[in-house]
Amino acid sequence: MLHPRRRLTQDAVEIAVLPAHGSIAFRPGQFVVLEVDLETGPRRSAFSIVQGEGKGITLGIKVAGPGGISSLVNEMTAPIKASLAGPFGQFSLIDGPSRHVFIAAGSGITPVRSLLDPLMERQVVPTILYANRDADSAMYGDSFRALHAAGYIRLVEVFDRNIRKAILEEDLSDAACYVSGPPGLIAQTLDALSESGVPDDRIQTEEYGLDMGIGQGGDSAFLWKTRWGRDTLIEHRGGNSILHSLLEEEIAVPHACEVGVRGACRARVVSGEVLCGKEVRRAGDDTYTCISQPLGTT
Repeated sequence: MLHPRRRLTQDAVEIAVLPAHGSIAFRPGQFVVLEVDLETGPRRSAFSIVQGEGKGITLGIKVAGPGGISSLVNEMTAPIKASLAGPFGQFSLIDGPSRHVFIAAGSGITPVRSLLDPLMERQVVPTILYANRDADSAMYGDSFRALHAAGYIRLVEVFDRNIRKAILEEDLSDAACYVSGPPGLIAQTLDALSESGVPDDRIQTEEYGLDMGIGQGGDSAFLWKTRWGRDTLIEHRGGNSILHSLLEEEIAVPHACEVGVRGACRARVVSGEVLCGKEVRRAGDDTYTCISQPLGTT
């Protein structure tokens, strides 16, 4: 169940995901995929975990557009039933470097907030370069400013869209760098980090703006290969998961998502690319068909 918690900004809220049975185990930096039945049909979206709450988790969710899960939870006043897949993701702290610099924009701050706790527990003071339209639109802005004032973090807020300038002003010679935000921020930041001489093995990225919802991608097709070598061309409707398209074609696929068992629908990408939650999986990677869509010819 999804439970309202508090409003973060005019268009963002924090909610709790509390399971009816068991608990949600996660690593800081991971995300989950929620599925909610809307009037237009089931909708899936990926959201990063902020912190734990009891046996559940909290999520920070900013409105991404009308008619989706983010819009629904920003208006909810009572619990809402939802299905959950995950946690997933490899966005995590890098071992070795003595300094940690986080670069985020908008709701990209949510996985960053999750990664701060283990650093602060070790009395490490991370730097956060946080880009927003203005101070009022910054998710968790007040709590970050309080942590900065208390000396637990170093916060640099950017309101002029020039995140590149802020990055180039930092001494990154011995720092691990973490980038979280929309594709434009990722590209701009990676260019600046390259110019600053930060090697690839000291950079972690988490791309935002990917939503497994209606309208995500158009109709397409993909080739499904069984372990016995049989190939079947599957027509795919934009907004469906790969698993949904397979079941529509009456293809027998192992899965137990509807009863909360994770991992049963795992498959291997043989060629092409698929979008798994918020991550692109390529040939040789495993993917979860219940939260994946094909990207191009797959």
